[in-house]
Amino acid sequence: MTDGVDTGKNDDLIAFRSVFNEIYSKDIGKKVHSSYVIKAKKGKFTGCVAPFGYMKSPEDKNFLIPDKDTAWIVKKIFNLAAEGHGTNWIRRRLGDKKPEEWLQVENVHEPLVDKDTYNLVQEKVKMRKRPDAWGNYGIFAGLVKCGECGSSMNQRVANAKAKTRILTCAKYNRYGVAHCSQHRLELDTLYQIVLEQIRTCAALALADETKVMEELRKSCQCDNDDERRRMEEKLSESEKRLSELDTLVSKLYEDWIAGRINEANFTRMMEKAQAEQETLQKKVDMMRQRLDGAAKEQEDNSKWLSLIRQYADIKELDREMLHLLIREIVVHEEMTEDGRNTTVEIHFNFMKQGSQLTVKG
Repeated sequence: MTDGVDTGKNDDLIAFRSVFNEIYSKDIGKKVHSSYVIKAKKGKFTGCVAPFGYMKSPEDKNFLIPDKDTAWIVKKIFNLAAEGHGTNWIRRRLGDKKPEEWLQVENVHEPLVDKDTYNLVQEKVKMRKRPDAWGNYGIFAGLVKCGECGSSMNQRVANAKAKTRILTCAKYNRYGVAHCSQHRLELDTLYQIVLEQIRTCAALALADETKVMEELRKSCQCDNDDERRRMEEKLSESEKRLSELDTLVSKLYEDWIAGRINEANFTRMMEKAQAEQETLQKKVDMMRQRLDGAAKEQEDNSKWLSLIRQYADIKELDREMLHLLIREIVVHEEMTEDGRNTTVEIHFNFMKQGSQLTVKG
């Protein structure tokens, strides 16, 4: 006897129950998996063990909080990476952790590292270059790009006897003039350009911070306070109208169901309301994006000023300093009758625009 069924007499019933039990089992499995997916999409933690640096909250096992015993290690790793150190250098001191694929939901658990530092480190990781024959990294490694093709600029010795170090386009080195030009720039020249530019920017920030902030604000998405206030007022009016349209659409549907308006009028009025909703929503999204972008630019400008003013009296450059201050350096080249003109763009971290200097010959 199985499940109250005589196995010797009820072959058809047994087969039916077997199929039913299999379907039931699969259905339970799908529901369990679905419940985990729903939790994950809400940002709730569904794993057995919290990620390194976190622990499960005592009040809610689906919510993560920083683990004071390990969170400092994660922060240390990001600080070292932001200074320009590579993964091998950090791994030798702190050990190795491999990334996994996760369903990502942002802004749920308390971050161990601020977003600017995280994004900065991701860029530094992408820019990591191999060391030279002696195991050393050049201080500009990963920062200098060709302005025409976007390739990295490689360091090499131009004259074995004089040992003049230069930077040249990697694509040119590999494929020749048919694909890009040399973009030759002496390393010592670049060094002096960057050093002087950092000193100049730092001195300006120290001399008149208000004036510098005003100059930076000219490039913001909202050029002045009056424009920002007008946009905020327009945004508020548009959001209020969207709310009114939502109410109108609901009322139209109720009136149609109740027979207070016919289908033709319902369709015409609904299409008109929905068209206005769609147009207005696009305007609202655009205004929000501009206001958020302007606020982010002003925040970045403040961060840049606070950072750059520390370097007014520097005597020499080092790798950590460059990776902390600079996002990338772009080298352009123009051939004229008078020779080669090389333009160097320096793009600082937290800055929207880059500064330029042209080197003749």
